[in-house]
Formats: sequence, structure tokens, C-alpha cells
Amino acid sequence: MVPTNAGFRFAYGPGSYAAHVAMAERLGLPWRSLRDPDLAWDVDGPDDLQGIDLADGTFRSTTAPQRDD
Repeated sequence: MVPTNAGFRFAYGPGSYAAHVAMAERLGLPWRSLRDPDLAWDVDGPDDLQGIDLADGTFRSTTAPQRDD
């Protein structure tokens, strides 16, 4: 969890983990790494959704509405 006023910028794609660690350290934010298979799934693009087992019906997908600004 990151405080909303911390100035943290999220990264996506290859190297995003290292970028997140570097950003936290640059901002003086404490961080820790948690290895949990239930949280390890990373989606950066449509190809990352290939091969997902949806047989148990737990996966739900929605599309955020477009902004008008």
C-alpha cells in the first residue's frame, strides 16, 4: 500500500518490480516483498491473459467507463 500523497509513480512492463523498489527507496518509503502465489499474477497487457484457467468461475472482468474530460 502506498500513501496517495507520496508521489509514487507506478511502473508497468518488464522491470516494473525493480522500478517500484527504486521509487520507494527514492521517496524514503518502507517496502517489503511478499511471495504469495495468489498475488504473483502480473498483467501488463492482453497477452498476459492467455492461458488463464477460468473453469472455477472466480475470474471476473469489467471495463472501466471512458472519461469525458
